[in-house]
Amino acid sequence: MPRALIYYRGCMLPDHASDLRPAVRRTTAAGRDRRGSLRRAFASWLALLVVVCAPGVAYAHPLLDEGERKYEDADFQGALDAFARAEQASDLTRDDLVRLYTRRAMVHHAMQHPEELEADVFRLAHLDRALRLPRAAPPAVRRAYEQAVARVSGTLRVDVEVESMPGGTRLVARVSDDNAGLVQSLRVRARVAGGPWRRTERAALEVPAAAGATVEYVAEAIGPGGAVLTHAGTDDAPLRTTLAPALVEAATPATTTATAGSAASGGSAAASGTSSPAIPGAPLRVDEGGAPVWPWLVAGGVVLAAAVVVVALFVVPGPAGDQPVSGPQVSF
Repeated sequence: MPRALIYYRGCMLPDHASDLRPAVRRTTAAGRDRRGSLRRAFASWLALLVVVCAPGVAYAHPLLDEGERKYEDADFQGALDAFARAEQASDLTRDDLVRLYTRRAMVHHAMQHPEELEADVFRLAHLDRALRLPRAAPPAVRRAYEQAVARVSGTLRVDVEVESMPGGTRLVARVSDDNAGLVQSLRVRARVAGGPWRRTERAALEVPAAAGATVEYVAEAIGPGGAVLTHAGTDDAPLRTTLAPALVEAATPATTTATAGSAASGGSAAASGTSSPAIPGAPLRVDEGGAPVWPWLVAGGVVLAAAVVVVALFVVPGPAGDQPVSGPQVSF
């Protein structure tokens, strides 16, 4: 008869192997401990990831965190001080600025400052006209924000005008629809054909470039806290303009055909191969066939002078009482 088989946790053991049961139990318990440790470690990492990535848990900027904490502690003046220091910083983002104006509007509402509240929600409406206010925002703040959105007619933007200049181009940045006065400065940078960037903290930038070159450029409007409020182009996708090619004028050289007589006389015009520029109003010195005109002019003048003399001698009458002379008289 076959030996009795003992089943333990899926393992089939013969009856004579009953002494192995304690070892199996110890091994199984150790496996359970390892699996439990792995589960606990994974749960800890997952909890940490949720805390770090969860929205609304903590702001990116420490001054905003400080202002939020003071607001929750009902230290409203301390919250205003923290927000004012954040507004004077240089490392805020656009989202940071939205949060700053949202929380500060709530602080102004708590301190019963209606004018300051309207000013902050008006700035907020210029940054984002479709903002979802936090659940903690009081109804009065929500109404003020909706009224501010209704007063905003355009979207804050920055445009760049490209002007031609000798030896390159000039980029001029301009801001539109900034009724809240958010923009504090303009930043322009440009480069030629993928070269190094040229930067300026002013509204205009002159870029030396050859004719036909492509200029890439980016413009940014900088607001409180150094935040980039809006931009035209990015470093990865800049705007582009191509300079007009240079106009090449083909100059026709003045050629002079030297005759045998002029070559023998060693004329300077034939030797140099150029002719002197024409004087405005002066008669042409060469006709279509290339023959000089001045001998004909001289001959015509001589013939005209001779005709005048003949008329004066033979046609015009002399003094009174004299007979007209019909011709020369010869006495013998």
